[in-house]
Amino acid sequence: YIPAGTADGLPIGAIPVDAVFTPIRRANYTVESSGVGETIGKERLTIEVWTDKTISPTEAITQSAAILIDQFSSFRELAKKLTEEGAEMSWQQLLTPEQYDKPLDQLNLSTHTYNSLRRGGVITLGQLLEKYNEGLSSLAGFGAKSQEEVEAVLKGLNLPFIPEPKKQAKKTRRSKTAIPDESI
Repeated sequence: YIPAGTADGLPIGAIPVDAVFTPIRRANYTVESSGVGETIGKERLTIEVWTDKTISPTEAITQSAAILIDQFSSFRELAKKLTEEGAEMSWQQLLTPEQYDKPLDQLNLSTHTYNSLRRGGVITLGQLLEKYNEGLSSLAGFGAKSQEEVEAVLKGLNLPFIPEPKKQAKKTRRSKTAIPDESI
């Protein structure tokens, strides 16, 4: 017991209160498989919350979710901000190893496009993105339709960043016309 108004510097009659206050007495969670059939791979999250009755458990979960959203919002546009600021963040750093090593046969490319890429030594998504950045038209049998197909597939993957393709000079055909010899 410390007499009020002495060692703590508190005024006489003040009651010290712990600065950390939480209405949550206990919290627990469990994760279980949700079923069979079409729902395989889905899980059910059960959260148990005991409070001191100053707020309801539902309100406690709602406030917790709002705090988490607020804390993680700074990461929402990270890749976009880094590229806008001109930071040297390459697309390779934004891909997970699983995305980088994803085989091309899982991308549902046409047989012609798949074979052209495979003959060019491209067998994973990461290699495709590297070649895409350099220019795919250098591959044998890889034309405009294949380029369009690859662009559509990459856009459909919802990757955090897709490199810009190297613009290739258009091939032009020169028509040769015979100039008649005019003999005198």
